[in-house]
Amino acid sequence: MSLSGFLPPHIGNLSFLTWLNMKNNNFHGPLPAQLANLHRVKYIQLSFNGFYGEIPSWFGSFPKLKYLSLSHNNFTGEIPSNMFEGIPRLQVLYLAKDGLSGKIPMSLFECKELQDIDLAGNKLEGILPKK
Repeated sequence: MSLSGFLPPHIGNLSFLTWLNMKNNNFHGPLPAQLANLHRVKYIQLSFNGFYGEIPSWFGSFPKLKYLSLSHNNFTGEIPSNMFEGIPRLQVLYLAKDGLSGKIPMSLFECKELQDIDLAGNKLEGILPKK
């Protein structure tokens, strides 16, 4: 839709939201902390925007999350070490081409339902879970 600007923090007030798809827009800036209030969300697609900063550790507060795509943004730094502890139902993880570095968190092994993962184009090191 060619939306631009900062992602409105008021989206966090949509407590019954289960599907958030803001892919292919021109959003930029850090992700608002209010998104952590979306405890029912199962699908988050924020790829192909201009988000920057570190991936917030509160991404581990989505107990029903099955799909997470933050690829093709400008995130930097490490993936939070505890990020995957609170999202055990995660099935799809896309963090490709984000400028991430450091070790792949061991908490990723908590995602027993993980089926598809893309971390390409980053400077990550470590191991991935085996099926």
